[in-house]
Amino acid sequence: MQDNLLIYATGGLALGQVNARELAPAVVSQSRTLTGWTLGAGGEYKFTPNWSALLEYRYTDLGRATYNNLSGAPRVGMTSHTIRTGVNYRF
Repeated sequence: MQDNLLIYATGGLALGQVNARELAPAVVSQSRTLTGWTLGAGGEYKFTPNWSALLEYRYTDLGRATYNNLSGAPRVGMTSHTIRTGVNYRF
């Protein structure tokens, strides 16, 4: 690789609050904090001594939980695909 390019992988514990709401027969909502995992990869390229740019992809899975306050007690969960970009300046 080059001295000005950093390729990396990331992963670990993920926490998130998932809200579920139904509108009929009445407005009812319930919120739960779910625990899951995240895994991703990215790269950062330093194009001057002080400036760099990055691109990262991350997948997150918070699993599922039962929402007893809602009709039928559904199991609701969340997964996400996230792409992050950025430009950094180092002092």
